[in-house]
Amino acid sequence: MIGTLPQCVHERTRQSVCQELESSFYDGLFAWQQLKQHDSASLLKLFVRELPHSLLTVEYLNAFIAVNKFPTKKQQLQALNLLVLLLPEANRNTLKALMEFMERVISHQAQNKMTLNNVAVVMAPNIFMFKGFRSKVTEQQEFSMATGTANIVRLLIRYQDLLWTIPKFILTQVRQHNMEHQKKQHRERAVRKLLKKITTDKPVEKPLYEVRSTVRVRFSLPFSSALLRREELCLFEIGGNIKERCLDEETYMKDLQQVNPAAEWVIKAVQR
Repeated sequence: MIGTLPQCVHERTRQSVCQELESSFYDGLFAWQQLKQHDSASLLKLFVRELPHSLLTVEYLNAFIAVNKFPTKKQQLQALNLLVLLLPEANRNTLKALMEFMERVISHQAQNKMTLNNVAVVMAPNIFMFKGFRSKVTEQQEFSMATGTANIVRLLIRYQDLLWTIPKFILTQVRQHNMEHQKKQHRERAVRKLLKKITTDKPVEKPLYEVRSTVRVRFSLPFSSALLRREELCLFEIGGNIKERCLDEETYMKDLQQVNPAAEWVIKAVQR
């Protein structure tokens, strides 16, 4: 089905067929039954070859070509696998559709004589020598590239089910990365929650000593205390953060106890 490119598409030129396809394809009006097999093959190769940028992208084109430098097929497949996954989604899906079609063509090789090797040799120049790149290489360079890139196209067709699948080691690494990322987010949320609590909650300062609801007062009076007048008695604050002082009658004991909870209060006689 995909043979050598004819110089013309029977009685119509390639250009006229391309124009008709461009204007009628999306409306479903193109007369495919009038198009011969070789004509269809020519249009497909022309379409791929005339793309402004390679399906393999300008960024990764040289990397695809360098796959041949790996000594074993296993290494070549591993490299191709990663490169295919790196392609933009539109490029990757289009390339996959093209490889699936090539596989269907090869499945009819008994009738069309298009073996895997024949298809790879025919399609390699069209895939790797896109329009923007062809003008920069000589005919000899193009022929040399076609020989080397045919092997890459063979691998893309034959192992497409493998090459478009994410390998297990990448899945494992992604899972580990996601788990670490989730743990990190959990830790960050916990820290933010703690910091928010610290900044919003008012600190409660506990006193050095427990503040009692009652004040215990000790009497230190002589035996003749009954003879003392009221004016001769005084309440003393002793110990804690002060040595000793006689308190004023207006002293508010609860406030004083909070200021000096370790003190002792004693009623003693005062010499007038």
